[in-house]
Formats: sequence, structure tokens, C-alpha cells
Amino acid sequence: MKNGISVFILLLLSASCDANRTTEINEMEINKPEDLNTVCKNKSIKYFSEKNKKPHDWTSQWRVEENIIDVKGTWKVDDTEYDVMCRIKRGEKETLTVISIEEKKSKNK
Repeated sequence: MKNGISVFILLLLSASCDANRTTEINEMEINKPEDLNTVCKNKSIKYFSEKNKKPHDWTSQWRVEENIIDVKGTWKVDDTEYDVMCRIKRGEKETLTVISIEEKKSKNK
């Protein structure tokens, strides 16, 4: 059986970036779980499309604990399920979202 693969994508905005860049101006600030859910879904779609894969059947849930927002989602890609986890501090820009994409481990191991 295939071993689970893990992909960690850490998107950080450097403090030394030019404040006048267009991407920063249009960047969304995450204040609600729904905001993070949208970012998480869109960034994971981009991840899979860069690998010529088409994810489908997105499901997700989220939780907020103090100022931290977490989203846990699931995609089906081909015949495999993937867990997508995203985390950010409330009020931060979307580029500071920490994203983890991992193949779901089979229960039949």
C-alpha cells in the first residue's frame, strides 16, 4: 500500500516586502472561519491543479479558539481522499495561512 504523503505549505509574508505591491493591496484579511474556509479551498484547488489533478467533493469544518481559526477540509482526488488543514491568527492577511495537505491513511493497513 502507498504510504501517506504529506505536503506542508507555509505561506509567509516577509516584513521586508514592498508595501506598495498589488498583491498585498488586494490581499484578504481573515476575520471569520468562512474567510479561511474560502482561502483554504482555493489554495488547495491551486495545489492540485498544478499537479494536473481535479479535486471534488469538498467538505469542511472549522473551529475558533481565542484568536486562532482552524479549518479542516477533505477532497477526493481520483480514488484517494486528502485532508487539508489550514490555520491562521484572526485579523492576519491570507498569505500567513499555514496549509497542510495530506493523503488520508487507509484504515485497511
